[in-house]
Amino acid sequence: MVAFLFFAGCISTRYVAPETSAIPSEYYSRVIDKPFDQTWSALMQYAGSAYFDIQQFEKQSGLLVFSFGTPIPSEYISGGHFKVTGNMQFDGDFVDFCVKHHGGYLEDRMNVIVTPVDSGRTRVVARVHYVFTCSVSETGMDSWSFESGTSDTHDAERVITELSQRKTRTLMPTYKAERALLDAVESSR
Repeated sequence: MVAFLFFAGCISTRYVAPETSAIPSEYYSRVIDKPFDQTWSALMQYAGSAYFDIQQFEKQSGLLVFSFGTPIPSEYISGGHFKVTGNMQFDGDFVDFCVKHHGGYLEDRMNVIVTPVDSGRTRVVARVHYVFTCSVSETGMDSWSFESGTSDTHDAERVITELSQRKTRTLMPTYKAERALLDAVESSR
């Protein structure tokens, strides 16, 4: 108990949540100036050239489902800025803190829906379902679940009990995955 009080007394933290106000739908949805077949072909070329685990594709319905996984979750999601000073040092994204100190990992699944707008234009919607989990003990886990265009805020007390007075943490997409896919499909020839 004395060791805990000493440890807790020698640490200070600062947390700034990510900005979650109105995310433009252009981050995950776009009308492409190409016919459906050309857009679908570009999408399949992109999916085939990247490290994706394609789980389902149906051209007739315009659906492609895959996961992409990453060793660096903070490229795809953000938990805001978290700074710890004192006996423990950390300064960066809360997601990176969880990866480094609590075995945090990201699971994802992207649903891409391709629909013709007219004979020369196609709408592409790339929605990712993100689940970020970190271990807080041998049996306990904290996890956040959200999709493109949303965020998840909840009590992360088990992860940061000894570090901070403010216990809630917000996680949201960085939109790197969604924009990379839309940019690749739009710029293909």
